[in-house]
Amino acid sequence: MIKFPSINQFRNVVQHVRHKASYAGVDADGNVMYHPAPKYPTLTFVGTVKLHGTNAAIVFSPSGDITFQSRERIISPGDDNAGFAEHFSQYTDSLRALAEDLDILGETPSDSTLVIYGEWCGGNIQKGVAITGLPKMFVVFAVKVNDEWRNDLVHLCNVKEASIYSIENFPKWFKPINFENPEKAQNALAELTQTVEECCPVGKHFGQEGVGEGIVWRCVEDPSPDYWFKV
Repeated sequence: MIKFPSINQFRNVVQHVRHKASYAGVDADGNVMYHPAPKYPTLTFVGTVKLHGTNAAIVFSPSGDITFQSRERIISPGDDNAGFAEHFSQYTDSLRALAEDLDILGETPSDSTLVIYGEWCGGNIQKGVAITGLPKMFVVFAVKVNDEWRNDLVHLCNVKEASIYSIENFPKWFKPINFENPEKAQNALAELTQTVEECCPVGKHFGQEGVGEGIVWRCVEDPSPDYWFKV
């Protein structure tokens, strides 16, 4: 089980960025030192649509095995989560082709563990949002190769016949945030979230308008989950 981390709130990312900028190492006695007047950076974040479904993952092991996960456990067609494992057990050839495409492009060594995370959504998985009632789909939002998060691979994860889509296919937003005064960004973040709530861009892409859930923001300069937050 290679669990997907929790996504933070904006305030948690502000705390992390400021702590990292303040840290100045340790002294000879092992005491942590901090810069007396740290300079906080401006970082760029990319926002993608947050979908209301159930967290899922496809894991490719170095031996060639494919396993399926929910947020909390390994699943199978006989012990499933909203039909995810049952659906993708029918598309193992397509899944292996996707993993091989990443290898062919020189992006992942053949001895790596590759994990593709996303939202299994649509159908009757959740109620009251624009994507409810659409054909079930797996929308990929994160890729991990061994212990490295690879945001640059997410856009490659499209397998139409298996109903796999990259979240990069849909509208996204870029926002520089000055952590000297991060409060200034909050109104803009809230306004963008309001537009998604009023009309989900993913639902609209598939011809169905309605409520959206929000936006997930990731740092362009550092792919670590410490810099992810949701609004």
